[in-house]
Amino acid sequence: MKKLITLSMLVLLPVCLAAFIPFALAGEPVTEEPVTEEPALPPLEKLLPEKTVLMVTIPDFPNARSKVMETALLRLAKQSEMSQALKPALELLTAKWNEVSDAVKAQCGYSLEELIGKLAGQVSLAIVDFEPDDESAIDLLISIDVTNQMTGEMLLRKGERILANLSGGQLQPRQYEIDGIGVATIQPDKNVNFFYGCISGTIVFCTKERTFEGVIRRALDEEESKSLAESPSFMGAVSAVKSADAQLFAYANFERFLEKMADELATDPDFEGTSAMLGFKSIKSMAYSLSIENRVFVDRFHLYAPGKRTGLLKMASLPPTALKTAERVPARACYYFSTRIEAKLWIQSLLEALDNWDSAAHAAALQGIDFLKAQGIDIEALLPMIGNELGLFAALSRGISPMPDFGIMLELKKPDEFAAHIGKWLARFGPESPVTSAEYKGITIHALNFGKGFEGMPAFAVHKGYLTFASTPQLLKELIELSDTPEKSLAKTDKFAGWLKRAGGGGCIFGAIDTSSVFGGFYQFLLQQARVMVRRDKLPLKLAALPTVETIAEYLEPVIVSVKSSEKGISLRGSGPVPGPVSVAPLLGIILPAVFVANVADKQTGDTAAGEEKITAAAKLDSEVNLGKILFAAVEYADEHGAYPSSANGNTQMFQKLLNEGFLTNPAVLVAPGGKEQVAEETASGFKITENNVSYMFTDQILPQSAPVKAILCYEKGPYSGEGKRAVLFVDGRVRIIKDSELDRLLVEQKKR
Repeated sequence: MKKLITLSMLVLLPVCLAAFIPFALAGEPVTEEPVTEEPALPPLEKLLPEKTVLMVTIPDFPNARSKVMETALLRLAKQSEMSQALKPALELLTAKWNEVSDAVKAQCGYSLEELIGKLAGQVSLAIVDFEPDDESAIDLLISIDVTNQMTGEMLLRKGERILANLSGGQLQPRQYEIDGIGVATIQPDKNVNFFYGCISGTIVFCTKERTFEGVIRRALDEEESKSLAESPSFMGAVSAVKSADAQLFAYANFERFLEKMADELATDPDFEGTSAMLGFKSIKSMAYSLSIENRVFVDRFHLYAPGKRTGLLKMASLPPTALKTAERVPARACYYFSTRIEAKLWIQSLLEALDNWDSAAHAAALQGIDFLKAQGIDIEALLPMIGNELGLFAALSRGISPMPDFGIMLELKKPDEFAAHIGKWLARFGPESPVTSAEYKGITIHALNFGKGFEGMPAFAVHKGYLTFASTPQLLKELIELSDTPEKSLAKTDKFAGWLKRAGGGGCIFGAIDTSSVFGGFYQFLLQQARVMVRRDKLPLKLAALPTVETIAEYLEPVIVSVKSSEKGISLRGSGPVPGPVSVAPLLGIILPAVFVANVADKQTGDTAAGEEKITAAAKLDSEVNLGKILFAAVEYADEHGAYPSSANGNTQMFQKLLNEGFLTNPAVLVAPGGKEQVAEETASGFKITENNVSYMFTDQILPQSAPVKAILCYEKGPYSGEGKRAVLFVDGRVRIIKDSELDRLLVEQKKR
């Protein structure tokens, strides 16, 4: 058990650094010209209570040896009379430090000290007491300054996975929030807990929750006691932007400052190929953080500038109370970051968040459609009235609620006729209609409440030629205000473009697609930036596995559907269960049947690959959902192992490995919709799968990361997608339904190459 305790405190810290080092240290040799930046978190000594017994700081960690850490820990143990309860833990840390450091060096070529020195700044250790009247509150606190918040969080998540692997899955963190700050706890023993998290670019480890609470609240108080213009962390951004004037931090000039910063970074060779960024993380629902009259509510600002080594340099982190005189900030001051591997991480983190959504949404939507058909409602009558423009919006509030707010705006060719159809449909429900209507600025808003089992009140309205609906009436009102624009096309307005660019560094994500390729152009920009950075910095990324504009629907599945226009209007190809609260699903069945029904005919035209026949959208939809998640697991696996998963050493064993190592989290993904296999049941020791729990087969070739994009990666074990046909996943993310004979031919050709 001592070994597990040691792993949970030490391995989570250093091994996560080792896992992240290929990204952080990739690239050309970096010149030693220092970049001055004020740490966002105040110095640790300012955050500790008066009764802190002792604190040891190691400011020059890159040159520190294990002996320095030994000395620091022993001083803490010996010089504090109040630290007797912690002495065993201190001695254990001291004894294992060199052992862990050697293991880290064997893995990545850097000692533990060198590794922390590359990615972090000052390291501090302290014995603290946030409850003077309670001796049991004495705690050991370790803090490490990392380059920025994003780096710290990535290191911790990577370390958690490694720790889970080393402990055989026994050590799994529990994540929650304290005052809006993410905290994780891990329990290696029934009597031992460790708490850790990243606060404004500083990783903090301790053994008691009250210690973490004390540091967080003192950190927030430190920031809240100053105005925006006086905040030291915010003023520290001045030194990171050449020629920036401190006065530009004043509220009235905040937008002008960001524009100036963007201009500076665009011409600064240190920030080549990047752009200025401001993200916001909302700890509330999307209804309180959306654009209103070209302004945006924020809960906490995270201001970043791109850096050479680890992507983003944290320049400021401001709590809501620091914005007392400026509750709103111009929306066009928000930019989405695009440095280094963010393009990939954005997609990956989005999909991970989507895994937490209720999978019943898809089934509920189909039930809604069946219900309408039973009422004699011809939902396909709406299809000729839908135009060629579609916008989708979604927001994630991680750590607060697993469900996002969700909205859609559809251009209508015949809005009056469409509204008339909706009115007739609603009238059929009679006096027991689940729809309630209300006026908002002269517009009729219809809200739906399907009773027990459906949370919230999804709502919709026809306004300015658009069908607009959302998961809440409040969100619907804000989307209506967004559409109040004199321009003919919503997609070409500044407001709409602003939605595309705005995203939170862990909070809110917005997306949209339209026939003028607004989203396509934006996403293309992200990929272009990522490829530039890969070539310049020699990053070990498999960019071929990132989606192209044409295949993006397969990757952002529950959020995005692809749009293909034709003479007959618009053809929507769904790419997974529509996200959002379950209450949105029946609304989709009423208002947007094209996503789930019109595709049964699959009106997509164009070249059809040999052996591939047209199938129903529902069949391909279900296949793409599973294979898309398997693809991301395979890409992440290849990043760590240098090659894609294969069945060379056993197909079931490989899928078990992906589950054990956390690349896959839900065994239901392994069962094809038309397959005969059963979803594995969870046991006390986790998911144990057999051949009867897997519908897919990896190729028996060991494909390197540089494998051709046309290479087959995975396919259904049997003809589950139609008579004699299987769903096949390619390295570039495409999913095709092809005949068995064609699959055999492609596999033979692939082995010859």
